[in-house]
Amino acid sequence: MEMAVKISIHTVQLWLLLIANISLSSEESSKQNRLQQERLQLMLSFIHQNYMNPIALKEIADVVHLNISECTRSFKKSIQLTPYDYLIKYRIKRSCELLGTTEFTINEIAAKVGFNHVNHFIQSFKKHRNITPREYREIRDEQQT
Repeated sequence: MEMAVKISIHTVQLWLLLIANISLSSEESSKQNRLQQERLQLMLSFIHQNYMNPIALKEIADVVHLNISECTRSFKKSIQLTPYDYLIKYRIKRSCELLGTTEFTINEIAAKVGFNHVNHFIQSFKKHRNITPREYREIRDEQQT
């Protein structure tokens, strides 16, 4: 898991470097953009390092010293998702990795990626992947044989 977190952080940093190289019309907007990028990087890193635990929006906001409203606005402006929606998508992504590489039960995977209730996990997974975790695993197993 440690390596996966490092890869996630490096991916975010690479993405932010690409954004930083986009030329802007004024120095002020450049400074503002750089600040927003740094905040986003900190918020994403926090989510990637803590996704398996319950995360309150206030905790994400505290990482970048913003109130909850400003945190949500800034996050959504940058990646068109709320912090909560991003967290759920990230948990689903991590669960796909576990479904494809481990024999953990659906309940165990739900808990490992931070879902308190397996039903919430299954509903969220189906919403994002259009299939259930069990169906996802079956398809992955068929592809590997």
